[in-house]
Amino acid sequence: MANQCIAQGTIGVKWNIPDNPDQAFSQLKTFDSLNVSVIEIDKLPDDQIWAVLDSLDFEVFGQVPVYFPLVSTFSEPDSSLINLISKHVRVYSSHPSVGALGLFRYGAVHKAAFDSTLRPIIEQIREEFNGRLYYASADAAPVAIDEQFDFKIVEKHVNGADAAELTNPDSSSITTPYLYTPESDLYEYLNPFKTFLADASEKDITVLVNPDWLFDMLDKYPEFAGTIELYNSEAEFIFPVPSEQIKRSTKHSLIVLLLIMIWGLFAVNYHLSPVYRKSLVRYFSSHVFFVEDVMNRHIRSMGPSIIVLIQNVLLSGICIYSLGSVLFSKLGYEALFYHYPYLLLFGNPSLSLFLTGFIFALILTLVCVIWLRISNKSVTQTRQVLNLYAMPLQINFIIVTVMTALVTTANRPGVLVFLGLLFALTHFSAFITAALDTSRYLKKHKYLFYTLSIGLYCILWIGAGVWLLTGKFPKVIQLALSLS
Repeated sequence: MANQCIAQGTIGVKWNIPDNPDQAFSQLKTFDSLNVSVIEIDKLPDDQIWAVLDSLDFEVFGQVPVYFPLVSTFSEPDSSLINLISKHVRVYSSHPSVGALGLFRYGAVHKAAFDSTLRPIIEQIREEFNGRLYYASADAAPVAIDEQFDFKIVEKHVNGADAAELTNPDSSSITTPYLYTPESDLYEYLNPFKTFLADASEKDITVLVNPDWLFDMLDKYPEFAGTIELYNSEAEFIFPVPSEQIKRSTKHSLIVLLLIMIWGLFAVNYHLSPVYRKSLVRYFSSHVFFVEDVMNRHIRSMGPSIIVLIQNVLLSGICIYSLGSVLFSKLGYEALFYHYPYLLLFGNPSLSLFLTGFIFALILTLVCVIWLRISNKSVTQTRQVLNLYAMPLQINFIIVTVMTALVTTANRPGVLVFLGLLFALTHFSAFITAALDTSRYLKKHKYLFYTLSIGLYCILWIGAGVWLLTGKFPKVIQLALSLS
């Protein structure tokens, strides 16, 4: 066991109230025995739990359950939001144990309009609630909205496998409580918490912990209870921790394995199909002659092209996954899927992004192939469209390989975004290139074909872009990025 002397501080709990009353009472008893003085709640307890909270020496931080609000959330509040805030303010005001009220968690606080829309709401709350007001954030840096609140709770997602790599509380936010949230690879270790706590103690900062983590640590290390009890009651004490070898988690291993499988499939396809080997070179070096071979049905095999399309659909999933893993933190993912819950599949954010890219690319591929097949009378067989549409998509093999290498070895969000746009451009232009190639063999109504294929295709994409950019989607993305 290693020891470290730590100055006085306070450890509180962000309490997720159990549905079982007996379990809730048991946890409150444990908190009391640990000399916990601060408890944050985001759900209204029943009368029995309120009675215990009011009778014990707890200071309750009552959070209104408003998560990831945008500017429009408060500028155009619906009746349900107004009633929700009013109900929580009324209940929290009636209990002497509640010393602070939290209005929202992880909002668009960097927007100037967010500050102005909150002012009338905060003024009304202060008329009814005499305690302090706060909000929860992922960034300790000061923003304009801070002037309207007494303090803010900053959630720190501690990651990395080395204590030296941890993100500790910022020295500029002396009175800011911090919520300690270890990432999955550090969840079972105490040394990162000791490092975090030592830094917080120097600044006299209250540190909140999640009860699930706290009880897991108490089960694993029963002596940890004495550590917390002493920390909450004495000026200085020794923080003993076990000798821990923190293991680095292997991230993105499944994506790397999938990429290797895709390249393996490419190697098999290249080795077993002489037509594919020749086509791969001829498409880029002798494009006109390749198109003639396809349209004159000299190239009849469509198996290799189907394999390429399957590979590209998988690569689309990897592309979206790679962008998400670099651009979004855990809180960023939560913000994204809070506003778009139907995108969250199987409860896994990374898998959800992969499947979103996969499904979107699959639908787009099917629509493009069918569209080209039925809109051009010079195309007599589906294999002609498949061979022409699939070949330019092989550029994406190289793009996604570079993206995966960057994700696993370096944090280069700017380069990854550029490569992601290049991937999208390649996918977008494959339809246009195939349409131009097949149009050479139209004997009449060529401009009508251009209008119904390339023209309509571009109009649909522009319309989709305008629809996305004029809605709340860019605002949600900005919020998710600001939380990362």
